[in-house]
Amino acid sequence: MSERSQIVPAPEGEYFETTRFSGLSLLLAGGAVVGLLLCLIGAITSPLQFSFSWLFGFIYFFTLCCGCLFWTIVHHATDAEWSVVVRRQLENIALLLCALFIFAIPILLLRHHLFEWMNIAPGQNALLDSKRQYLNWPFFLFRAILYFLLDREAIRAALFGCAK
Repeated sequence: MSERSQIVPAPEGEYFETTRFSGLSLLLAGGAVVGLLLCLIGAITSPLQFSFSWLFGFIYFFTLCCGCLFWTIVHHATDAEWSVVVRRQLENIALLLCALFIFAIPILLLRHHLFEWMNIAPGQNALLDSKRQYLNWPFFLFRAILYFLLDREAIRAALFGCAK
């Protein structure tokens, strides 16, 4: 009989004690509600500033999530063994790309504050008129949805398609 016939219990630090963090989720949910209320007040008082601030925050977290997705794909593609320690954290952050779709909705709703080309009527600017096939609202919406669908498929391929 081999020496590994008995299962060794996991060390004490490996267990997650939910009782220690029972009030934390309630505290974080309260902070999220307060933050959303403050965003709503900011959107009502100064929609232009809110639009640019929301876009900046969205792009910041979007690039973080895309960077984590990139490194997850690189680690799976190269089958790097050294990255086992950080791979789960990178995967978890990359999964937030799916949740970021919800945070893209205010950008779509406040698009006229962010993108000046949407406010210019056809026939007023010859240069813009030559780009109307690309710069129009339906194609803009199509591209936004397509980017999130492609991100979702990349996440699925990186996280679930490469499982051994």
